[in-house]
Amino acid sequence: MNKPTNLEEYLQQVPDASKPLLRALRALIKSIVPEAEETLSYGIGGFKFNNRFFIYYSGNKQHIGLYPVPRTYKDFEQALQSFKGGKSTLQLPLDRPHFP
Repeated sequence: MNKPTNLEEYLQQVPDASKPLLRALRALIKSIVPEAEETLSYGIGGFKFNNRFFIYYSGNKQHIGLYPVPRTYKDFEQALQSFKGGKSTLQLPLDRPHFP
C-alpha cells in the first residue's frame, strides 16, 4: 500500500471490511460538528475545528481506530471499558454494533 497524499487516497486504501463503519463514524462526526474540516494528517483521516485537530480515525482489517479518546474522563469510563485501546485510543471492532 502506498502512503496516501490526500484524504481521498487514504479512504480508497481503507480495507473494504471497515468502510461501512468508517463511513458511519465520519457521518456522525460531521453531524455533530458540521463546520469541522476533514483532512489527512499523520497518514490517517482526521477532523479539525478552528484549525486544530480534535479527532483522528483509521480504518483497519479488524477495527476502526479512533484517536484521541479521553478514556480516563469519568463520563466515558464505563461506556468504553469493553473496548480495546490505549490510554487515549479506542478500537471499534467491525463485528459488533456501535452507534445508530
